[in-house]
Amino acid sequence: MDAESALSKGSLDLIFNDPDQAAKQFPVPIMQCLQVKQMAPTAQGGDRYRLVMSDGQHYVQTMLATQANHVVHDEKLVRGCMARVKQYTPNNLKGKNILIILDIEVIESYGILDKIGEPSAVESKAVETTIAGNDFYGVKKEESKPPVQQQTMPSRPAMHAGNNIYPIEGLSPFSHKWTIKARVTSKSEIKTWHKASGEGKLFSVNLIDESGEIKATGFNDQCDAFYELLQEGSVYYISTPCRVNLAKKQFSNLANDYELAFERALQLFHHPGAAERRKGQHGRRHWRPQGGRRD
Repeated sequence: MDAESALSKGSLDLIFNDPDQAAKQFPVPIMQCLQVKQMAPTAQGGDRYRLVMSDGQHYVQTMLATQANHVVHDEKLVRGCMARVKQYTPNNLKGKNILIILDIEVIESYGILDKIGEPSAVESKAVETTIAGNDFYGVKKEESKPPVQQQTMPSRPAMHAGNNIYPIEGLSPFSHKWTIKARVTSKSEIKTWHKASGEGKLFSVNLIDESGEIKATGFNDQCDAFYELLQEGSVYYISTPCRVNLAKKQFSNLANDYELAFERALQLFHHPGAAERRKGQHGRRHWRPQGGRRD
C-alpha cells in the first residue's frame, strides 16, 4: 500500500467531532508528520515538542507528551515521516483544537515524503486555511481569522461535588473556593534539593482546559501523594485548598501570570475520558485528605 492510501483520511475530523466513531473506524490512525518544533526549555526539565500532524485531509497542532520524546531523540519522528498515532487525547484551547499525543510509532518503511494532499485545519472548516506545499514547513503565514460569533452563556456554571467549575484563566490569588477540570499535558521528574537550611523534593505539571494553561507544583508530602496519581493525558478535578501564586516566569514557558502550589488538604479526582471508559476503566481514582486514603 502506498503512503497516500495508508493515511487515515478523515480521522482528525472524527477525533474532534465524533470520538466514539473515530475509535471504531480508526482505532490506530496513520498520519503524516508535517512539522516538529522544540518548545522553549523550562526549569521543569525535559524537552517539549509541538508537532503538526496530517491525515491527508486535515492537519492539527499537537503536543508530544514527554513519555514519547524518544521518537524525536532517536531521529525517527521527523518532518515528512509517516506514523501510527497509538494513544492520544483531543483537547480544545480557546476554540483551537489541539491533539496531545501520548504514544506514536514511526513507520520507517515509508521513508521521508513530501506533504501528501492539501490538508486544511480541522478546527476551522468555514475559513480557508489550506497551506501551500512550498511553504508549509516552519514558515509563518498570516492566517485570516474567523468572524467572532456570539455564544449563549449557560444559565448556570458547570459543577462538581457542589462546587462551580472555574476556567483556568479565571484563577487568581483572590480566588478562594474553586474547582477546575483540567488535563495534564506534561509532568516533570521528581527533583530534590539539599541546602544548609534543609532538603526537599518537588515535581510540577502543566494543566490545560478550554480557557488556558497553568503550571502546578507539589512539594515534599504533596510530591508523595500526587506524583503517581497525576498522569499525562488524563483529566482531573482539582479543588481548593490550593495556592494561586504569581508565576515565576523564569521557570515556566506558559503565558499565565499565575501558577498553582498543591497543599496538604487538596482534593483531586480523576475523571476518566471516553477512551478510558471504552477500556473498562469505569472507576474514578481519587485522593481525599480525610482518612489519608487513595482509591
